[in-house]
Parts: sequence; C-alpha cells; structure tokens
Amino acid sequence: GLMAGVAATVNWGRASPEREAGRLMRWILRSLTKANRTGRSFTLRLSAGTSAETLALRWRDDPVVETFPAAPGVRFQLVRHSLFAPESVYSPQWGTFTPAATIRIALERSTETHYLILSGYGRVRTAADPPPGNVE
Repeated sequence: GLMAGVAATVNWGRASPEREAGRLMRWILRSLTKANRTGRSFTLRLSAGTSAETLALRWRDDPVVETFPAAPGVRFQLVRHSLFAPESVYSPQWGTFTPAATIRIALERSTETHYLILSGYGRVRTAADPPPGNVE
C-alpha cells in the first residue's frame, strides 16, 4: 500500500502535456471572459518556429505583459500560424482570433504531446492530435 501511494504521488506531480494544455486553456478562457466583459482586445504571442517556456498576453492600450509560464520540462511551439506575425489577436467586438493558431505542448526529451487550438471563430480547445493539414 505504501509503495502504491508513493507511485501515485510521483505520477500526480509529473508534468504532462495534456494537463498543461488544460491549464493553458483555462488561462486563455479567463482572458476571453475579461476581454468580452471590458471590450478590450488582447494579443497572444509566442515566437514562431521555436520552443518557448512562456506565452505572453498583452492587452490593448496597456504596456504590461502577462505571461503564462510552462510547468518544468514543458515547451510550447507554434505549429500552424500566419506567415506574417507570430501572434494572434482576440477581438471581443467580432469574437475572433486573427489569425487562428495551433500550439504544440510537449515534454522535453519525450514524444508526449498535446495541442491547444485557437480557432478563428474565437473558440479554444485542446486535442491529442493537431488539426488536419500537415502542420508538423
């Protein structure tokens, strides 16, 4: 019983891309709620083509940048995005992300991945696989 308890604790504390995707989705949904309530847009940014440990969110007319740090050992990477800008802007007026984006969430030195998908229609969801279209 003691060994099972220790094993459960070790797995519970371990970072997983799926848990991190859920945590990130909740952060973005809170930002969407705030944007819709206040009428302010925001920009979500991650360097394109590179792995990063944080995402940055900047509200319109506010120089302060909010950051979302990944759990230890987890990396974010844009896998589908506009060629022109490594960022998505949410507009509460239209309820859209422009451009839409897919963020790959992965453990370092592992093949475990999960995806956060920001739809152009302002929807946010997580998925075990990326949307179709040869994004990786």
